[in-house]
Amino acid sequence: SMPGSLGSAQALGIHDYLIKPIVRQRLLEAIERLGKDVRSVLILDDDQQLVELLGRMLESAGRKYRPIKAFGGEDVLTRMRRRRPDMVLLDLVMSDGLAVLEAMRADSFLADIPVIVISAPEYLETRMAKGDKRWG
Repeated sequence: SMPGSLGSAQALGIHDYLIKPIVRQRLLEAIERLGKDVRSVLILDDDQQLVELLGRMLESAGRKYRPIKAFGGEDVLTRMRRRRPDMVLLDLVMSDGLAVLEAMRADSFLADIPVIVISAPEYLETRMAKGDKRWG
């Protein structure tokens, strides 16, 4: 889950933070902590193998999750508007991950979709250390 030093990242609407490599049990626990009925899960990462792996983890969980797989952020906002997911697993390290999150928060139709970040912990710590104002 989200390391304590990264708690201010929640200001961007991040509900949780999973450190790669992702363990299925931690993924399922993070989804349960959202406290809402989650069925459709958009998985957004530029690592196609990770997207496929996370999709299989969700499908094998026995909870009727429907993974929606995306490998880049270019058309993902349009896809989300057409088929609004219950939650998003988002890699911030990919080239447009942060832009996708910011665009979601600026869009009234997408703003309340819970986001769980899947990234290396060093990414957020580096952004905060550089004084990036978007991290609160």
